[in-house]
Amino acid sequence: MSAENDTVWPISIFLDKQIAGAFACVNCHNVPRQVINDADNKNYCEHCVAQLRLAGTRANTAIDAMINKLKVKCPNVNTKYNEHDDNDDDHKQDNNKKECEWSGTVDEWLVHNNADCAFASITCKYCGKYQTLRYLMESAHQSQCDEVAIECELNCGTKLFRKEMKAHLLNDCKEQTQTCEQCNRSDIKRKELEKHALQDCEQRPVVCKYASYGCDVKNVKKGELERHYQEYGVYHTELKMNAVTESLREELKNLEKKITAQNKSIEHLKYRNSKLQMQIHQKETLRDDFLIVFESDLNKNSFVSSVNFKYNSSMQNHHLIKPLSWNKEQIIYKRVKDCSYCFGSNVYIDQIIGITSKSKQQHIQSCVSTLSSKCICTFNVIYRVGGDTVDVNENNNICNVLGTDVVFQLPQLLMSRFNHRAVYSKIHGILAVGGEPIKKEDMKKELKQIDKENEENKRKVATSKENKNRKAILGSVEQLLLEENKRKAATSKDNKNRKAILGSVEQLLLAPNMALSHYYQVRNAGIKKDEEKLQMPPEPELKWRNLAAPMKYRRDCPSVGLFRSGQKYEEQLFVAGGWNEKDLNYVELYNFKSREWKTLSPLNVKRNSAGMCEWKQKNHNMVIVGGWNKKTVNSVEEWDAHKNKWYVLNNTNHPHRYYPACTVYHDLNPFINSGYGVIVVMGNDGRLYGDEFIKKQQSMLKKKNQQNDINIDPNVAAKEAIPPSVNTLKEDWGFIEFYDPRDWIRKWTVIDNVPSFLNLTDDECKQLYFQSVLACPHNVNSYAPK
Repeated sequence: MSAENDTVWPISIFLDKQIAGAFACVNCHNVPRQVINDADNKNYCEHCVAQLRLAGTRANTAIDAMINKLKVKCPNVNTKYNEHDDNDDDHKQDNNKKECEWSGTVDEWLVHNNADCAFASITCKYCGKYQTLRYLMESAHQSQCDEVAIECELNCGTKLFRKEMKAHLLNDCKEQTQTCEQCNRSDIKRKELEKHALQDCEQRPVVCKYASYGCDVKNVKKGELERHYQEYGVYHTELKMNAVTESLREELKNLEKKITAQNKSIEHLKYRNSKLQMQIHQKETLRDDFLIVFESDLNKNSFVSSVNFKYNSSMQNHHLIKPLSWNKEQIIYKRVKDCSYCFGSNVYIDQIIGITSKSKQQHIQSCVSTLSSKCICTFNVIYRVGGDTVDVNENNNICNVLGTDVVFQLPQLLMSRFNHRAVYSKIHGILAVGGEPIKKEDMKKELKQIDKENEENKRKVATSKENKNRKAILGSVEQLLLEENKRKAATSKDNKNRKAILGSVEQLLLAPNMALSHYYQVRNAGIKKDEEKLQMPPEPELKWRNLAAPMKYRRDCPSVGLFRSGQKYEEQLFVAGGWNEKDLNYVELYNFKSREWKTLSPLNVKRNSAGMCEWKQKNHNMVIVGGWNKKTVNSVEEWDAHKNKWYVLNNTNHPHRYYPACTVYHDLNPFINSGYGVIVVMGNDGRLYGDEFIKKQQSMLKKKNQQNDINIDPNVAAKEAIPPSVNTLKEDWGFIEFYDPRDWIRKWTVIDNVPSFLNLTDDECKQLYFQSVLACPHNVNSYAPK
């Protein structure tokens, strides 16, 4: 092929030069690889067309096809030919010729040149740089080319470029031999060196098997280990014996600790077992909804009755809890005016406030030792606090275990009071809220305190209005003196009738003796010596104490309840309404943790002596019912705990004047299922009747008969006394009604009047002093402290 013009076939390579000449370029006389004709149909090659700058040319593919079928000989020659080459390489001997002897068509030569011709010049396919004849490429270059991928010389299985072989053998090849740094052995393959250093090398450092026992000899070689064991045999035995002894001592200490812990656990389980036994053998004396307390100066008229509201129940509407013996000297529920009762349900014997230690211990020991089925382990308790009596020093505070004649005296209040309200909490004990003092010295003391508070309030008001009143102060002196004289006259007149309303709250709470006793039992369980055991301190004296802060507003006849809030249902004291020279609508909440009072939104209607209950199933809202004045006897309000707002509910059908009992009931009727339950309220004011009423009626009848000069038997006089009308009697004792909160109803429904529900005749009602009606909350234990 022409090196100068690669667009033609040299004419010399064609076997039939005459035929090939017919297709030759008219300019260069070589056969074109692509024939181009001019306007005269003369043949030209591409090189000559470009050189001569011919115009109007066209390719002739038909001639090209004919040329490709012509016979040619291979134009490649052996540029490396040497006649005297005596190389023993058979491949070189076969190709030691001057030129290639191949012949064939032009098309076949193209294939031959690209694939088979030994004398064709090619470039190395690996490095892309080196060029030589095909038959010399492998022997002369590729056996040494750095870009050729070859197998590792030591047959480690790695394939890599020839240029990387040296580094591979030096650093990575696993079959390459290495020298051990410890024993200087040089015939170890790299892949076995780590195993040799850790397991086989006789010079590697090893740890004595007695090192865990305390052998401190270091740098022992593997080859010297047996000699070490022989030399230090006795030392090793001593170390092992000491370690075993210490281990046994430690194990003994752990066993002693475990025994101590188990003893404490046993004491704790005994404590829990006694509590569980109390629950298992619990015998409730009350399963109803309301308690009515009838007081009297005569034994026969003093008792407690329990009211039942169970739907379609075969039980009576009510039953007597404990009628007292007529011959018994002590009257449990003797008449005490304006006192306050509170009720504790399912109270453990050691949590009864006022119980003596002797009675408590006797009962607990009898229950735990006998486990009698008749053993009562929880009790329902009524507490009476305060009251107005002729003898101001008389203590009327009592605790009565319901259903028994057992009465315990409670300590006297710090300030004897009446017209207050008492509430019982299993967590915070008995709380006596507001009221009036009985003793004159207490009254004078409180009046002085009230005057001091009023002066302080006036001073604050005067200071705040000082700038505004400057012009008024400069007014008529005579007019000011006249107004001052009028004020002094009115004040002196009012002071005679003023009442000392209390703002304090007294609390009577037991010390946590049960928890303390349990702590000392567990604490002393693992102590053997009596002198090292802790002694439980004596039980502190039971006495009343004032809460940390008084109420912001002094109150007589307040409404009191327990409000529970938060995830842990923490109890707070809820106080609403009351009286202080006028009816109040103030509402306060006492937090026992922070010991602070918080003022809430006021009532819509001012009231005193109203009933109150917590609506637990409805966001723990509070409900207040009734009150003393005409505007409130039928009024009902609900406090939304989330919004801090009072909402007026529909009025009751009948008046509920003096502390009616109210509660939320769920099983009143299976057809009434509001989800929240229904509010049941009971009572009005039955304090008009009783012994004093009978005496008054007899006196009136006696005077009437004296005027008519008629002698009459006293027993007949009681029956013929001037009776109130039946309707008046029912209104005084009150009615029982319930409120259905469902949206499409929202009204009060009357169940019955109290005398009819209790199956009492009119004459029996006249003889009874209807002192108090109490709601008995269900599931009281659900809020007990854990």
